[in-house]
Amino acid sequence: MFKIYMFTIIHAMGDGLKQGRAVDIVNAILLTVFMMLAVYAHFRCVTTNPGFLPKDYETLDEKNLSHRFYKLIQERESLHQSVLSRKFQREGKDPNEAEELAKQQSN
Repeated sequence: MFKIYMFTIIHAMGDGLKQGRAVDIVNAILLTVFMMLAVYAHFRCVTTNPGFLPKDYETLDEKNLSHRFYKLIQERESLHQSVLSRKFQREGKDPNEAEELAKQQSN
């Protein structure tokens, strides 16, 4: 990062800085600020403790995941059946008949 910074200041903006052009001075100041922020962020990243998992943390094993997945599928099917049941009721079907038709179509 230091090499890129020096190359930019010396070679890319060098003549403009010597002549005192406002655009190059502003660019050099902004580049310096952003380089300082990048170095600070890198320093904080390297020196900060990443943390730890609490002792009561439960891992997501396959059984737990499959149970959650099964529960999501059941909720989705239930929602789909209720939407179909309401659709059939709007079409003039009896509520019990609408539920039976919804079960048949969702299976």
